[in-house]
Amino acid sequence: MTGFIDQVNHMEQQLHSVVDTGDDQALFIASYLHGHFDVVVSQIEKTPDPSIAALDKAMAQSLDSAFANAELESSDQYQVTALWQTLVASVNS
Repeated sequence: MTGFIDQVNHMEQQLHSVVDTGDDQALFIASYLHGHFDVVVSQIEKTPDPSIAALDKAMAQSLDSAFANAELESSDQYQVTALWQTLVASVNS
């Protein structure tokens, strides 16, 4: 589980770095994603075998559900999804 926690911490640091470097739109996108991230990480941590693959799948489901409820404009949805994919790629490389 330590590897998973380290990867999650790395992703979280990247989300926090937007505060220092991002404009208002980037802050909005990162904050929105961070809300989903925190909830989903807490769920995945409780599973017998937490992994980034499981986190990625659960995040996709969470975001898809939110997007289906029209929580964001389509351009914001795209940016949230792109940021999530960047975070996943950063720990899978």
